[in-house]
Amino acid sequence: MTDADPTISRKAAPTMTTPPTPTTPAQAGREHWRRVLTGGGSTAIPRWTPDPTPGTAADSARIAAARRDSTAAAGGAAAAAPAAAGPRAIAVFPLVSVGNDAQASQAAEGITSELATAISRVPGVRVSSQTTAAAVRQGVSSPAEAARALNATMLVEGTVQRAQGRLRVSVRLVNVGNDSTVWASTFNGTTADALALQDSTVRAVAAAVAATR
Repeated sequence: MTDADPTISRKAAPTMTTPPTPTTPAQAGREHWRRVLTGGGSTAIPRWTPDPTPGTAADSARIAAARRDSTAAAGGAAAAAPAAAGPRAIAVFPLVSVGNDAQASQAAEGITSELATAISRVPGVRVSSQTTAAAVRQGVSSPAEAARALNATMLVEGTVQRAQGRLRVSVRLVNVGNDSTVWASTFNGTTADALALQDSTVRAVAAAVAATR
């Protein structure tokens, strides 16, 4: 048996190399599928370990730009969102007694007070103070001017008249912006049923305010 010729080189065994640890999610995904296709061990997706020294300055610039764009977009969306609308301000002015009748004046005072209370309970409505509304109304020439002084967008005004044991109540709802009547109605009753007349008037006016936007 002869010794092998030392001049004949043996075929070098294949060198096993360890793939580098992926440093981005994309590299982790490619490494996963490389292992699956080559049968190289577990098919679990290798853990992505962020590179403590991220790549190039260009990569950093792109990341920073993306963050700025995201922040700007969020800020623009917030600016574009409409502000929540506040409650509508309504001025309820004292109903006027026609003819300076004492009984009509008493009815007018009671109806005005109940109107202010009922309207203030309507969702999304704010009623100006009765005392302030009355004082402002006395100092100006028109109800619309008084309502604007109170920063109100709508006003309620009306009259009460008594004749031969009967009462007539007229009320209207006015848009202060264009001084137009939005709603108006007249209610009739006897002096004996003044409270019933007051209740029906207040309910109707409050419903009209609630229906008006």
